Amino acid sequence: GFKVKFNGYKFNSNISTNDSNISSKPGKKLFVVKMKFKNNSSSAKKLDMTKNHSKYVLSVDGKQMDSPLLTIADEDIHFIKKKIPAKKSLNAILVFEIPAKTKMKNVVLEVTNKDTVAQLQIK
Repeated sequence: GFKVKFNGYKFNSNISTNDSNISSKPGKKLFVVKMKFKNNSSSAKKLDMTKNHSKYVLSVDGKQMDSPLLTIADEDIHFIKKKIPAKKSLNAILVFEIPAKTKMKNVVLEVTNKDTVAQLQIK
């Protein structure tokens, strides 16, 4: 199976990935959550996030932010559909656009999939 690990975050007005540049709208900044999916099994496994119906909610100091953006970044979690070799990892990102003046305290990412809810304290 896969193990998902939080791998840091970035709060900036633009981000660059291998194949894209993404900029925020005026008065906004991008909050990028970085994750790593590790295949812990002894054989290659397919990770298909296009069929995963998880919902991602970012809360900052108790206030819910807008839904994550669907971006053209090759690491965007919404579009990952790759075979991962045994014991290897794949990086993924979730990109939120939030008000630029937001004070980054008590940042929580909530992931809901069917009846399962996981909360990750980011900051």
